[in-house]
Amino acid sequence: MLSNPIIIELDEAITSAIHGATISPRSEYNRPEAIERHVAKFKVLGIETIDELEAELRHRRLEVLAFATEWITPGAREHSFSPGIGLFYLAYLLAAATHDEKTVKQFLAVAKIQSEHNNDELAKELIKTYDLIYEQRAAQ
Repeated sequence: MLSNPIIIELDEAITSAIHGATISPRSEYNRPEAIERHVAKFKVLGIETIDELEAELRHRRLEVLAFATEWITPGAREHSFSPGIGLFYLAYLLAAATHDEKTVKQFLAVAKIQSEHNNDELAKELIKTYDLIYEQRAAQ
């Protein structure tokens, strides 16, 4: 899946927008347990098939790019991202789009993402970031 042209294009767009960022050549993201976690987190978000995932990627490409550039802190801008970073931010975007903290926290648990503080705050921040990028897009 990480070799999908849509994902590669989105990864490249994110790293281009985040000056100094690169995609690392890590291969551990293709391990069975990593793939299972990807499948499980997208199922929580209502994505059941590769076709549905590709459709979301195509449809939400610009929103994912806006979300990623808003979310990534300036200190992380000279960072090396894992292949599939676009999938990661698509999942964040879809979770935040629910506007349901319970669903966002369920997604975070399935994806094994934990905040430094707590996932209650992370869920709120994800939703807040989603709202911010849509306010910015509406103002354009």
